[in-house]
Amino acid sequence: MMVVMLISVLPMGATHAQPDEATPAERGAHQQVARGQDVSYEIVQLAPAYRNGQILHQSTIGSGITEYSRLLVGIIEKKEDAEFPEYDKSAINLIDQGSGAVAFPWISEDCYPYFWATRWRPISAGRDGSVLGVVNCIHKTDSSKNKNMVVHWESEKVLPRTILSASPQEVQYSLFHGTEDGHLLHVDLDTKKHVYSTYVTSLDGASRRISPSDPSSEVYGTDLAEQGTVAGVILPHADAGQLATTDILQKPFVASGGSSLPEMLPLPAGVTAPSARKTPATIKVSPDGRRIIGAIGTHTIAWDAQRRPTILSSTSAITPVKLLNGNKALVNSIWGPGILRGGEIRPLVVADMPPGAKLQTVAGINTSQEIAATLLLPSGLTQAVLLSPSS
Repeated sequence: MMVVMLISVLPMGATHAQPDEATPAERGAHQQVARGQDVSYEIVQLAPAYRNGQILHQSTIGSGITEYSRLLVGIIEKKEDAEFPEYDKSAINLIDQGSGAVAFPWISEDCYPYFWATRWRPISAGRDGSVLGVVNCIHKTDSSKNKNMVVHWESEKVLPRTILSASPQEVQYSLFHGTEDGHLLHVDLDTKKHVYSTYVTSLDGASRRISPSDPSSEVYGTDLAEQGTVAGVILPHADAGQLATTDILQKPFVASGGSSLPEMLPLPAGVTAPSARKTPATIKVSPDGRRIIGAIGTHTIAWDAQRRPTILSSTSAITPVKLLNGNKALVNSIWGPGILRGGEIRPLVVADMPPGAKLQTVAGINTSQEIAATLLLPSGLTQAVLLSPSS
């Protein structure tokens, strides 16, 4: 799973309330998000990550944060000249201050004994401490039997159970998002027809496909709310040559609740959707499904519970990372990662940053405003950290 941050100083506009907190926003309403005061965070000291009983001195990535202050960590293999896949030392940890680091079994019953299990990547952690992850299974002698799997650990004491499995020669998973109750949003790319399809799958295997009313369109979901709402973009399905010569647009959508039919999100006057030739727009939805924020071309758009659009900014390069219920969101902007509330962004400042380290990415936030983040160290390695608001 793929942030370029431009550092600039721009004029600050007026601050206004979000449309669902004040008067109804009219189509085309505009507010210029301003930079507010920095918000101070500190690094929570956690146990080191490990795999198979061994502490690993490798790059780690902060992939998510639970409501119970547990940091979901991905451990990645930096050695690129390994001769055999079994030397892959990727792993998945859950780490908190109480129980320390919990490493999940790195062998799967469905990836044994004739496969190497490689590139373990976390997706999400549930309220009960269960975890969803992704693994590549590489056959030792026959590459045609390779498969990519989504697996679920009920706990760290049991081997993972396969939820999804596909041959990379037929289907490639393009994006994942998991909720705390174990539902999974996944975007599948048919590698033969080059068509995207979006599904919501539960742990029992039941699946809901988000299907466009126009069969010539494709659905690319980018976020899933806890109550089932899916947001994303509709892409036109066309031959490769057609997209190269025709400026067809991607259009933002929402499929509310348990609906399988996407509805187009209106754009404010003067805003044009980005070309379908570009990377799908980043659109995020709050856990209760009421608010949506999207980075649409050069604009950042917010939709309220009635799906009325407001232009938050056309100059601050705001990209939503994770929305909270109410009126807050974790975002990236020209001022770096920050907390968006109303018409103001408060950039994050980490008070106790290690010497020479930089805040590289932020991946998630919980209702206590604790943040899952990744630091870039002077050595070139990355370090997963849990950031907590300073008292």
